Amino acid sequence: MCAILMGSIGIPMLAAGTDFLQSKTGISNSYQDGDVNALDYERIAHFEATHEYFRQWIRFRLSPWGELLRLWHTPSDGYLRLFTVDGQSSAALLFNADQSQGPRQILFAVNPHSEAVMFQVDGLPIDRWREIADRDLLDLDGIAGDRFSDRDQRIEMGPMDCGVWVRGG
Repeated sequence: MCAILMGSIGIPMLAAGTDFLQSKTGISNSYQDGDVNALDYERIAHFEATHEYFRQWIRFRLSPWGELLRLWHTPSDGYLRLFTVDGQSSAALLFNADQSQGPRQILFAVNPHSEAVMFQVDGLPIDRWREIADRDLLDLDGIAGDRFSDRDQRIEMGPMDCGVWVRGG
């Protein structure tokens, strides 16, 4: 959920406590129950990895890479390029496909299914892609990964997985 929200064009909205999995313990209408709505900051220690993942996505959004998602005007028709897998809702998006915003590009892929998928990304520029995120980690310096084969023009995604690759900056 975090990756899809933070990897989208526009201004993401995060409810307070989302980064440490704040819970209302199943109470659906907690409008007048202040104790249920109070943030429990001790949860950060229990969900430290999730909290850090959100922090890294925020850092990404604020970086020069994030400028490709923080658009001030309607993007050109060729700004986004979509890659899909037949019969699946899995998708990969190439941001700044037409390079109308300069040389930087972001490739974001998501597989919401319980089985692995493979995207064919024919026609993608094949040089200098660096993976920076998966479903558990985001590091602007890059992460180890071999899911994107630029030579074969394909991305292999595991079940319930996502990935972010960058190039040109």
